[in-house]
Amino acid sequence: MTIKSITVYCSSSDKLSKTYYQDAEEISKLISSFKIKIVYGGAKVGIMGVIAKTSKAKKNKVFAKTSFDQSLKDTINWYLKNKSLYKN
Repeated sequence: MTIKSITVYCSSSDKLSKTYYQDAEEISKLISSFKIKIVYGGAKVGIMGVIAKTSKAKKNKVFAKTSFDQSLKDTINWYLKNKSLYKN
């Protein structure tokens, strides 16, 4: 079985120990060396930002998935299923 992508759950905080950011960079480099796509929370700051920037610098594919994306999709789907409620 070949791993094509991996989801990384991490912090968007800029107030953590430097060790966490260094570890995130090393992990991102390792994942990128195998050309495994990275899916992450979408923030440009904190560990999420380190993961994204490092992966992009290594020419790896990075996909941002935010809770806003899902919330918007859920809202649109709900409206499409219930739009008859809004007709006059």
